[in-house]
Amino acid sequence: VGRIFPWYFFVQAVCGAIAFVPAMTWCWAFPEARIHRVRRAVIFAGMILVFVNVCLQHKVHDIQVIRNQAVESYLKEVRTGRVSAPDEATTAARSAFGIWHGVSLLVNYATIGMATLAMILAASLPADITRRGEAPRTPRVNQ
Repeated sequence: VGRIFPWYFFVQAVCGAIAFVPAMTWCWAFPEARIHRVRRAVIFAGMILVFVNVCLQHKVHDIQVIRNQAVESYLKEVRTGRVSAPDEATTAARSAFGIWHGVSLLVNYATIGMATLAMILAASLPADITRRGEAPRTPRVNQ
């Protein structure tokens, strides 16, 4: 599963960057419209969360390796009959992994929430994009 995360986060970052460009443009074109500032903030927050999750993914992976080694060692001892309950190191490794994996999941859910909110805000896109001070263009009708 771990091999998919770099691509997953890369796609999230690229989509965030693609969405951020028009959000910034609309903020500059329509400074009085609060919805565009909200959209920009939501998309930016989502991009920050992607970065946080990339950092967390590395930490979770490192802790997962430690946990896997501790559990593997414990299971070998159980098979030989030397131990019946996990030792303190195994329990601590499992606990640390569970906590950091849970934090990573929560940050990922928050990122998905920001993307969902950005899609909801897409219902309020500008109808006519003109530069400041220009009159709205009227559509031509071919006769």
